[in-house]
Amino acid sequence: MEATSTLFKQLLENVKKYIEKNYLPEPFRTFNQASMRRMDDMAASMAMPESSVDRVTSKLLPSFEPKSFSRALFDLIDARDLTDVAVYKKAGIDRRLFAKIRSDNYTPGKETVFRLILALELSLPEAKELLEFAGFSFSRASKLDLVVKYCVETKHYDLAVVNELLFSNDLPILEY
Repeated sequence: MEATSTLFKQLLENVKKYIEKNYLPEPFRTFNQASMRRMDDMAASMAMPESSVDRVTSKLLPSFEPKSFSRALFDLIDARDLTDVAVYKKAGIDRRLFAKIRSDNYTPGKETVFRLILALELSLPEAKELLEFAGFSFSRASKLDLVVKYCVETKHYDLAVVNELLFSNDLPILEY
């Protein structure tokens, strides 16, 4: 038991260092209004007329349908030869919520996506891609995001350990 405690303390220390190194508080992320207007003006001056864009895209991508979060998730589950039950149980997700996720019209919250990332033991590129399908990304302005990202990078996928790291850093846990 002492060895486990020592390993956790080391992991916790590494997480704290990771947060210190990577955390960007709010003031460092904001642009002033003048900068935003200049960027908008620049983008508007470089934009193609909408009809040109529509013509080009319809010729290049006539049958393109973007992949949904649900399709991306179930492709990952299939690629790992896992069952839906094994994934939602490991992720601590209710069967009814998982059934909603199965539909193409449902987009889960970020914490739910985090739990699925951990349950599937995704690599960092896979985790980033799955987050993008749900409309999210890892944020350097969120300590919770940084803890989860660190755990993915270092392959610490146990939800109980991740929650303990979050709790130890006074952050909300990924609810079961």
